Amino acid sequence: MRSTTMPVHDDKAFLGFRFAQGSREALTRRIETLSRQSYGFVITPNVDFVTRADQDPAIKAVYDHAALQICDSRVLAKLAGMTGVALDVYPGSDLVADLLANNMMHNIGIIGPSHDDWRTLVARFPKARTTFIASPGSMAVGSEAWSACLHDAADADWDILLVCFGSPKQERFADALAAFRQRPGVALCVGASIDFLTDRQRRAPVWMQKSGVEWLHRLMSNPARLWRRYLIDCPRIFRLVLREKAGRRASGI
Repeated sequence: MRSTTMPVHDDKAFLGFRFAQGSREALTRRIETLSRQSYGFVITPNVDFVTRADQDPAIKAVYDHAALQICDSRVLAKLAGMTGVALDVYPGSDLVADLLANNMMHNIGIIGPSHDDWRTLVARFPKARTTFIASPGSMAVGSEAWSACLHDAADADWDILLVCFGSPKQERFADALAAFRQRPGVALCVGASIDFLTDRQRRAPVWMQKSGVEWLHRLMSNPARLWRRYLIDCPRIFRLVLREKAGRRASGI
């Protein structure tokens, strides 16, 4: 059962996405509201999302099913500003940390990380109510393991589910979960957020985050895995922004 939550008037359109606007507190409240409604899911688009969506209509359709789209990237926000669109940014890693630190009323399910990582997280956020949901280390979309994992996630006790499989697998999983989840709840697709909170990966220094060059830190931390994303795929964003800017100018926006 999928949430029918519609975007509110202050959501902003940019490059085919509808970005939720508001303070961090306001966006957290919207997530809490979704957790009490029919199942829906939240995505946190960045430059990689946008370029992938432009190349893959199937994954763009998955993104469009999200009940809420929150801008994860200061780079994307700066590019939006070049077209006259001001986007509020709430990085997924910060969102997850805030939910775990401040949300005592909701049970938060966690799927993707290992049991050891979950225990580390529990030690770091002892007041958070969390439920661990086991998942295979490697799981192909549509496989038997995938279906079993969907059933386990659907049946588990949670109000907010953190889905940490990496993109776009986690968005496909959250979208598919709508056919299985018969209770209220909201899934957040938050990638490596738990890795940062458990120190499995080190997040960029604050000055790099605020300067919009966190991507450079990630590239330097794992060049073998990320070089293609950041050096070949993501630069396509500039063509998309120029196209968007021309379209807005032609429409008089």
